[in-house]
Amino acid sequence: MEQTPNFAHPPIVEFVLGVQFAPLENMTTGHLGLFWDRLGRTNWPVVGDETPLEPQFELFDRPRWRTARQLQLKLQPGFQPGRFTIQNTDRDRMIQIQDTRLLLNWRKRQSGEKVKYPSYKVLIEDFENHYKLLEQFVAEHALGELQPNQWEITYVDSFPQGELWQSPADWQKILPGLFGTLSTNSQSELVLEHRAADWSYEIAPKRGRLHVNAQVGFIAESSQPSLLLNITTRGPVEGAGIPSLRKGLDLGHVVSVREFLAMVNPSVRSNWEQLK
Repeated sequence: MEQTPNFAHPPIVEFVLGVQFAPLENMTTGHLGLFWDRLGRTNWPVVGDETPLEPQFELFDRPRWRTARQLQLKLQPGFQPGRFTIQNTDRDRMIQIQDTRLLLNWRKRQSGEKVKYPSYKVLIEDFENHYKLLEQFVAEHALGELQPNQWEITYVDSFPQGELWQSPADWQKILPGLFGTLSTNSQSELVLEHRAADWSYEIAPKRGRLHVNAQVGFIAESSQPSLLLNITTRGPVEGAGIPSLRKGLDLGHVVSVREFLAMVNPSVRSNWEQLK
């Protein structure tokens, strides 16, 4: 895997590693509780129910911008539990599991001290261990066979208002590789109040896709707005077993980090304390 730089204090506030697989038709909510037991309730004491995530596939038969948008009406109950969330004691890691997904979230705790991001190397090993645990669990309970069809990795970076920017017009100073130069009419009375945008890029040739979303939001219980940059990469799993899944996740990690660093102003990046 291509080496990427490590930083002591990057702006990452959430990181997600995930795999999507063919439906485990024999899995029930009872099995989700048994999987919690397997994890260990003492170290993972906080659980919850969420609506299942919809299937996601990166298809390349046509450019995304050619996909026609249609109004669709979907009738369903207000809440359909099916995704089980399990958090550890420190609330900085969360396992999400349903009959088609396994995800591992790391979240920055909003305490006064600077919380160090544990690094991709640490989290990918943690994710692989949980995937192996799920493989064993599925086999023991005759739930079917894990057939991964897509890998997914997400980084969420936060740039609080007041530290590096005051208005959305300042975002180009933080992420010039994304926003470029904002052209304004010096004689205009217009003042930019809001910006939100999405970008999608193919990881050629058809190995996956990188999605970028930028908008103002809030982190946890903070009342301070932030520029939130969400970078998600997804792609097909080429083959069976953990090595094929790992190959995709490594690709997503390298592409995400490389492109993010290309977007960021070097003067901003210098404050993150690069590690040797």
